[in-house]
Amino acid sequence: MDPPVNVNKIKDFGEAAKRELLKDREAFETARRLSHDSMEEKVPWNPPRALALPPPLVPPGSGSRERFTQAEREKGILQEIFLSKERGV
Repeated sequence: MDPPVNVNKIKDFGEAAKRELLKDREAFETARRLSHDSMEEKVPWNPPRALALPPPLVPPGSGSRERFTQAEREKGILQEIFLSKERGV
């Protein structure tokens, strides 16, 4: 009996690039076909019913020390992203 062969396995970078190009082309063609669709509503939409939940027994994060660590980490990261002089924004 012959060993099983995986025919869907990508063999090299060229084949992977070709597959990616074909998938992009198919997605473009699908988008072009769907662009002429009128998209009329077929089923009337109803808003979901509101849930009545009891109040939590313990406030979320009340005993957590990690939330303070995470808050400090986020303060530093946001400063680096939005307030750095290197970014030519």
